[in-house]
Amino acid sequence: MALAFNPIRPRSLRGQLVGLVAALAIPLVALQVWWGFREAQSAEDAVAAEALAIAEATASNVRQFFTQAEAALTGASADFGLQLVSGVSCDDTMQTLVDLLPYLTDVTTVNRDGSMACSARTVPEGTSAAASGWFPEMAGAEDPKYAIDTPVLGTMSGLWILPLIAPIVDEEGSFAGAIAGSLPLLGFARLMSGDREDPNLLVTIATEERVVVARSENPEDWVGQPLPPIQGTEEVVEPGR
Repeated sequence: MALAFNPIRPRSLRGQLVGLVAALAIPLVALQVWWGFREAQSAEDAVAAEALAIAEATASNVRQFFTQAEAALTGASADFGLQLVSGVSCDDTMQTLVDLLPYLTDVTTVNRDGSMACSARTVPEGTSAAASGWFPEMAGAEDPKYAIDTPVLGTMSGLWILPLIAPIVDEEGSFAGAIAGSLPLLGFARLMSGDREDPNLLVTIATEERVVVARSENPEDWVGQPLPPIQGTEEVVEPGR
C-alpha cells in the first residue's frame, strides 16, 4: 500500500500581504463607521442646539411683546376705561394706543352689551362683539381678567387676528366693557423671528391646540390652520425653555 503525502506549503508573500491588509481593513472600516457616527451625532447636536436657541429667542420676543401689549391695554382700562364707555368721544384715544403698539391694526372699546363705543378704525354700524368667543366668558365673570383669545377672522379686516382684551370694571368690580386690540397674524412671524433670511430656518408658533398663530414661511397658507399630525416622536422641552 502506497501512502501519499502532500506537505503544507507556506503561504506566498502575496497571500500573506492580502491577509494582513484584510486584517487591518476590518478595524479601519469600524473606525470609519465610528467617526462617521460621531460626526453625524455632533452635527445633529449642533442643529438641535441652534433650533433650541432660535426657539428661546422667539419665545423671549413673544413674552416681551405680549407683556408690553398687556401693560398698555390694562393701563388704559384702569386709567380711563369707565370714561371710554360713558359715551364721550374716544376714537383719538384708540388711535393713540395703536400708535403705541404699531403691530396692532385696531384697538376698540366695547360697551357692556357688546356694542362698539369707539375704534381706531371706522366701525360698520351695528357691529357687536357680543358674538365673539371671549365676550360671554368675560362679561359673565365675577372678576374679569385680561385675556388673549384664539385666532379668528376679523369681521372688519377679513384677516386672521389674535384678539387681546383688557376688561373695564366699574366701582363694584363688575364687567362694564372692554378694550380689545387686534393683532394681525400674517405679519406676526416677522415680529417674532426677526429679519433672518436663512432659507433653512422655519419658525412656527402654535396654540396649545396646535393651531398655527404665526409661521415664518407661507403664513397665508398656515395661519389659523391646525398643524399636521406628528410623525414619530416629539420631544417636549422643559418649562422655562
